[in-house]
Formats: sequence, structure tokens, C-alpha cells
Amino acid sequence: MNFSICVLLISIFHIAYGDEECVGEHEYVDKMGSCQQCEMCPPGYQPGKYHCGYGSKDIDYKCVACDSGTFSIATDYKLCVTCHPCRIWNRSTAQVCTSTSNARCGSCYTHFFRPLKSDGDFDDECHTCKPNSKKPECLNKENGWMSTGIIVIGVIAILFFILTLIVCVLYIRGRNNRATKPNEDAESNTTRIGSGLIRMLTGRCSHDTITSSSQTPLTTPDSQDIFAEKPRSQVNSPRMN
Repeated sequence: MNFSICVLLISIFHIAYGDEECVGEHEYVDKMGSCQQCEMCPPGYQPGKYHCGYGSKDIDYKCVACDSGTFSIATDYKLCVTCHPCRIWNRSTAQVCTSTSNARCGSCYTHFFRPLKSDGDFDDECHTCKPNSKKPECLNKENGWMSTGIIVIGVIAILFFILTLIVCVLYIRGRNNRATKPNEDAESNTTRIGSGLIRMLTGRCSHDTITSSSQTPLTTPDSQDIFAEKPRSQVNSPRMN
């Protein structure tokens, strides 16, 4: 009996002592009375809304994923941190925010600059350039964008001129081809007709010449009469004694 009383007292003392020691920020006493560490959350996760620590733990305690626009890069008990608001800072986004990495901001927007702080570092947020500002950042930024804009406009104008010239040349060439083809066809037809007429006329003339030559007698009527009368004259002429 004395032994049982001693064991009971030791158990009570252990529980009381354990509860007194298990009071850390991330500690809790389990069902067996042992002090345990709360579950740590990996990168991209954070502790949920349920409590764990200071000696107790909710039954639904667990790690949950980071909300959109927040991130976590370590395994710990910390909540996810908000990513850099590059857009609010008037800066371009060089790297998009994920649940395990922060956003990385790029250069300032047009007509914005990053002022130099008193500690020698540049401000995260870009500020608006004032009219006629003498700040080198504003002058360089404006001149740079102006030069780039002029170059782009010039290139576009040249390309447009070349394209217009090509279209005009193709249009004129096509129109000339359409106008030349009927003329060539007409000239070809005229040439063929003329050649045919010449051949017909040449053949006709040759035929008439040959026909007339075959029908024309070698002697004329007068010459026939002369030849016919000559013997009679010779007969009637007196003989010379």
C-alpha cells in the first residue's frame, strides 16, 4: 500500500512538473502527458488558424498553403510573408511571386525614378519625375525613352514606305500586263490576216499571168493578113522580061 501511494505521488508530481515545463511557444502536452513540439510547416506553407503551443494543441491544427501574393521559404512556424508589390512601387516585375519565392522588381516605369535614401541605398518605391526635373534619373529615363520612340517611329515609317512602294509597283506592272496582252493579240491577228491576204493576192496574180500568157497568140491579126496576102501579091505581080 505504501508502494502504491509512492507511485501515485510520483505520477502526480511528474504530471505537475511536466505541465509546468511544457509551456513553450510551440510546445504542447499530448494525451500521454508527454511534452511535444508542434508541427513545423515547410516552404510554401504556414500554420493554420487552429492553435498549437504553450502546453496545448487543437485537434484540427495543421499547416496550410500560403495565400496568393504571399510566400514562405523556410521550414518553421512563421506565417507567409507578402510579396514585394512591384506594381504599387511603380516598377516592372522581373520575377513573379510564388508560394516559395518573393517577387523581384525591375526598373522604374516611364517618368519615375528611385530616390537615394540617407543610408546610401535606393528606395524600393519609384517616385514621379517632376516637370523640368534636373535629376539625372529623370533626364536619362526621359531621353532614353524619347530616343527609343523616335527610332521606332522612324523604322515603322521606312517599312511602311517600302511596303507601299512594292504594292504600287506590283499594281502598275499587273495593269500594264493586262493592257499589253490584248494589244499583242490584236497585232498578232492583224499580222496573220495581212500575211494571208498577201499570199492570196500573190497567188491570184500569178494565176492570172499564167492564164493570159497561155491564151495570147504568138502573132497578131494584122501580121496574119500580111502573111496571107503576100503570096497573092507575089502571084499577081508581072513577070519581068
